[in-house]
Amino acid sequence: DAAARGGDAQTMQTLRQRRAHKDDDVHVVLLSRSQSRAQTRSERLKLNHEYSRRFGGKQRLVTDAAGVQPLPGSDEAVVYGPHLPTAGCTEGGNERSLDRLEEYRQYMRELWERKKCYSRGFDPALQQHFDVLGLPLGSGEAETRAAYRELIVQVHPDSGGDPEDLLKVQLAYDVISEDALAHEAGVAALIGQDADQQTLAQSDGPTIFVSVASYRDAEVLHTLRDMYEKASKPSRVFTGVVYQYVNALPEDDEFGKVVTRFFSRVNLVTQAAEQEAAKYKDEDSQYKFLKRVRKTQLKIQEEEFQEELRCNTKTSLPEAFQSQIREMHVPFRSAEGAVYARHLAQRLYAGEEYMLQIDSHTRFVEGWDDILLAMLSGCPSQRPVLTGYPLAYALEEQPVLDQKGALIGKLGQPGTAIVPNADDSRDCGTPVVCALKFGPTRICHMCARMLAHTPAAPVPTLFWAGMFSFSRAEALICDAPADAHLPYLNLGDELHTGCRLWTHGWDFYAPNQNVMFHLYKNNYRSHYEREDRRMGKQLYADEVESYGSLDEFNQHASLKTTSQRRVLALMGGPHPETCVASNCLEYGRYGLGDVRTAKQFSEFCGLDFVNCTIAAKATLGGQQPDSFSLSTSAFLPSRWRNGSHILAGAGAQE
Repeated sequence: DAAARGGDAQTMQTLRQRRAHKDDDVHVVLLSRSQSRAQTRSERLKLNHEYSRRFGGKQRLVTDAAGVQPLPGSDEAVVYGPHLPTAGCTEGGNERSLDRLEEYRQYMRELWERKKCYSRGFDPALQQHFDVLGLPLGSGEAETRAAYRELIVQVHPDSGGDPEDLLKVQLAYDVISEDALAHEAGVAALIGQDADQQTLAQSDGPTIFVSVASYRDAEVLHTLRDMYEKASKPSRVFTGVVYQYVNALPEDDEFGKVVTRFFSRVNLVTQAAEQEAAKYKDEDSQYKFLKRVRKTQLKIQEEEFQEELRCNTKTSLPEAFQSQIREMHVPFRSAEGAVYARHLAQRLYAGEEYMLQIDSHTRFVEGWDDILLAMLSGCPSQRPVLTGYPLAYALEEQPVLDQKGALIGKLGQPGTAIVPNADDSRDCGTPVVCALKFGPTRICHMCARMLAHTPAAPVPTLFWAGMFSFSRAEALICDAPADAHLPYLNLGDELHTGCRLWTHGWDFYAPNQNVMFHLYKNNYRSHYEREDRRMGKQLYADEVESYGSLDEFNQHASLKTTSQRRVLALMGGPHPETCVASNCLEYGRYGLGDVRTAKQFSEFCGLDFVNCTIAAKATLGGQQPDSFSLSTSAFLPSRWRNGSHILAGAGAQE
């Protein structure tokens, strides 16, 4: 890659020499430009197969127009992009993990060295990739991602597009994303370029990177505070948080300030006003009434907006923790769901040894960091992952009043967590992730069952959960990073990531102690898929307008469908309505490992992705039928307390 930019003959020779060693982790493929022009798709796939075999199972499609850089003064070309360390499962798991993490740190250092001469997005080598997206050099993340989404819909084979055009668009985003990585706070912290960031060397003991993706969630502020205050050694905990929120209100229109439906309390007032206005028989009376309500709406909207700004910045946290938090701010309209947000959060990683992935509404027990490290070391596997659906906490509810002071509803109050006490949570068994049913999209819904007794050690289980995952950082940074090509995916990410982790040799364990708690009732905030877009003159428009324009709605639906089918194809159960070309696409660094296969994963977890059937062991999460207690505990979410063994609704929905 360096040679592609500078034409350094010595560097080029080094690359050739290193390529000759099959066990080397350098990710570079050389081919002549004439070969690049002449290759058919089948020939490229053969080359990819060889590349995958030699370099640890990471598949990348060799392309000519988007992914090949001509070498100055040479008849050769180099495929480049995110060249990440890869490896199979070997003896001495922890030692190999440390080696791979050091390789990744070195990759980040070298990436910064290559990119430090350019501002973000202005490396001339990116020009051809911005050209693919139809953007000028230097375009930001929001513009890049918007162009990516629009093109994916057009070029996807399921829309009648060409598979190679799709791969060019995906590669263009990957390369631009790698450039962004070089300029993020994670790399800056690793190389010591950010004076405001505490370095890993200043930490106390093994370092932990906590990935937090937040969508318009005031609880994120309290989650971070609770996490640091209850850590045994806060100095070793570093956080990458992605804030997706309303960072600006719409500009005034001819009537002045614009009332929106972006805020929960305002929405309750607006809905009540809508019902009351319908009682007036003439439009003039309706107008006068709504004009009076407008003052209340604007007052509450400003309060909620200021609170949203306050909660989505680390400066609202104690100063002692701020230097350990790396943050990214994303306009809420650019949100694409948890997978994309976690992809962005992983850009903030700075080489920590362990990684904890949580949601933005989580609470912890005292000493959670020591407990997690001890439990992980007690797992009988070289590559363990602690994972599951945590027990619940709740929020105190506050009243919402209309312009006359009348009660119109109640909403949870962020920061007022009602959490099980330590003794009670220790007496509760831990939940285990289990299969529930296949839905209409042919993706399996998950649930949880609570163990009747607290086990002495972490329990082997079958499935991975996104709201709580703790392992060596290698697992989600090197082997199964969040797939940037799954826009708007809700259901399916946990199976997709779990399959990738398992095929790389990782094993899943349910913790034997409740270490954290999750807020399942989320009526206090918006959800990116249910965001009401009506505002201003359209504030009281028909409900169908809440989804935005027809083009926006169609794009969202199309991308969600292609993301679901990408997941199904990777796991070996392609959707019957998808075209053959879609099922032959390459996954690059988001593909399977080479320690175990997708078919073996299907057999291991008891899910048949072709016939959509569930084996008995999958419904039990790999446990014995008599291992579970009835779901009547007061420390379970209310929708779990149904008197059965199944704690339904824990996982993502369609």
